[in-house]
Amino acid sequence: EQNDPIAAISSKVQPEELPLITKACQDLISGTSQGSISVCLKHPQGARWLSINPIIAYQEGKKLILGTITDITAEVINNQTIIGYADKKNSILHMLAHDLRGPLGIGRNVLKSMGTQLQDTVLIEKTENIVSILENAISMINDLVTREFLETTEVMLSKKRIDLVRKIGDYVQECRRTNWLTERIFEFNSNAPSIFLPVDEAKFIQVINNLISNALKFTRPGGRISIELIDFPSTVEMRFSDDGIGIPKELMPELFRKFTPAGRTGLMGEPTVGLGMSIINTIISWHNGTIRCESEEGKGTTFLISIPKK
Repeated sequence: EQNDPIAAISSKVQPEELPLITKACQDLISGTSQGSISVCLKHPQGARWLSINPIIAYQEGKKLILGTITDITAEVINNQTIIGYADKKNSILHMLAHDLRGPLGIGRNVLKSMGTQLQDTVLIEKTENIVSILENAISMINDLVTREFLETTEVMLSKKRIDLVRKIGDYVQECRRTNWLTERIFEFNSNAPSIFLPVDEAKFIQVINNLISNALKFTRPGGRISIELIDFPSTVEMRFSDDGIGIPKELMPELFRKFTPAGRTGLMGEPTVGLGMSIINTIISWHNGTIRCESEEGKGTTFLISIPKK
């Protein structure tokens, strides 16, 4: 390695970063460079992140690759910390949107039904008061979740390369740890051990949250919810499937509209504000991707997302 500078540098680069660096060099030489790249280097005191901005230069008829290198380790660590807090926030929103709002809705509906069968005016008044309290709590949750979704879509994208297999795998593991509460079976499959894609991590997690929350709303206890990743040469495809009640054919054309009439109350009484699919569509389009839906009533639903690697 002492006589081979390329080997010396390669030995310090994380293995998953080598294809990125190779591709960047090829693009630079061919004149299709995409600008600076970020790479992670091994270091005795921990990983170091560098931003490399390469350029082509000529000297005595020879083509040279020059560039500037900036240490962005502190910036990357700060972003990772922010994303960590964003993930915790999203987990809380997920819990509010389904695990808490659903049971509150069931309690409200049961009390309403009981109230119609009571004769005692005192008991009727008490049940009405409890129903009112539950409705206020549900309304507060709806307002909080809706406001957060709207505000998040107004924040500019902050893309970075992430391993989708690892990120979604961790997410599914978290879902499995709470399946005693959700009573659903979660599955995850990928055709590659690692798939790297430049995305806004916080917004990407929001897309997953919305799709999984939607699947939970319309899948009965014991149902199956699955995520599949497929790595293609120029794109990555994500498939979110469930074996729930499906979507009526007449609602499909309205699915991705803002405040869409396609919004429906969940099987456990979860209300809708008609924003979830619109937000997903917006975030995917910001990543130059596409989303489409395949569904059949009584058999389930699959959302297919395709995002280009560049």
